[in-house]
Amino acid sequence: MAKNKALKNSRSSQLQLGIVGGGQLAQMLALEAAPLGIQVHILSEKERDPAVQVCKNWQKGNPNSRKDVIEFSQKLDLLTFESEFYEMTSYFEIQEKALQGASLPLRQESPSLSIFPSPEAMQILQNRSSQKAALIKAKIPVAPSIEVNTKEDLTQAWQKFPKGFVLKKCRGGYDGYGTYYCQSQDDLVKLHALFPAEFIAEPLISFKRELAVTLIRSQDGSLETLPLVESHQEQSRCDWVIGPVKHKKLSGLLKKISHLLQQLNYVGCVSFELFDTGTELLVNEVAPRVHNSAHYSQEALSHSQFLLHVLAGLGEKFPKVKLLSPAFCMSNLVGQSNEPAEIPCNLSGHLHWYGKDENRVGRKMGHVNYTGAATKELLKKALLERKKFKL
Repeated sequence: MAKNKALKNSRSSQLQLGIVGGGQLAQMLALEAAPLGIQVHILSEKERDPAVQVCKNWQKGNPNSRKDVIEFSQKLDLLTFESEFYEMTSYFEIQEKALQGASLPLRQESPSLSIFPSPEAMQILQNRSSQKAALIKAKIPVAPSIEVNTKEDLTQAWQKFPKGFVLKKCRGGYDGYGTYYCQSQDDLVKLHALFPAEFIAEPLISFKRELAVTLIRSQDGSLETLPLVESHQEQSRCDWVIGPVKHKKLSGLLKKISHLLQQLNYVGCVSFELFDTGTELLVNEVAPRVHNSAHYSQEALSHSQFLLHVLAGLGEKFPKVKLLSPAFCMSNLVGQSNEPAEIPCNLSGHLHWYGKDENRVGRKMGHVNYTGAATKELLKKALLERKKFKL
């Protein structure tokens, strides 16, 4: 990654940060970056995207289009991603030009463009097969798996995991999309229609609870770890998060994760979704970006994941991150119909509404953060208040 040339004790008010993607994650990144005096730019396809609503510098374009991406990069000092699913070829090209000092019309005070996380790290972690290989190389505990690219591979997966398996699309799967379960011969036959395609298959894991932990690594290698949380899923989509929680195996896991991030020269926010089997922690998936499971940080911590991600890209020293309450809860607001949503007044939690142009079944429309003395009471309150929304 090209080094950011901002002065050690100050930053230019003309510093230009580009965010690739226009959804709610880009929106919340923009809202944290702007008060720092950073000029934020958004590359997305729709003028009504959530991030565009809070940012005046919008370029209409496709994040996978070489032409659009290169044009977008011309005005930037820093570039980051809302999602891990973009094709990295154009970003490799931009990074290489920046490293060579090629003629990109950037301001004199910042003669090179920094992309974070790097295209190299993104390319490894955006594909479940190469992600799994990186985790295994770092000796991070994971479920066994095999690559499944053909109908014949699918049959081998059934033979290897006769008690059932989950089939995960190597690229582009999220919130349950691109994930399929096989627990019978009938399921196996139905899955034939997916091929040829690239998947990995893993056995169905028996776990007590699902956990998640988010880390932020800066350019200088400094690392900030946010509290461990429990994450509850409905239809493979995050429903709520509570914390902080504890696990005796976390410390050892974090040491291995730290080594992995060092090997990748990773910069920015990254979340690890975990299975707590009762005896160990298995890494289920890695998300190289700001993540739903850490939205609680907006109210529960002194500094949110979004701010820390931006600071990591700037190469600035992390502030001391403090827990502001003994317990916290985050409740997702997910569309249940195609009708316009209705938002109740006088919520006891802090509402983050994304401003999406239409409600849809399964679409994340917002979230509510709660802080207090005990997770059990907060979760009960969150679930009761969520019923007041018309989604």
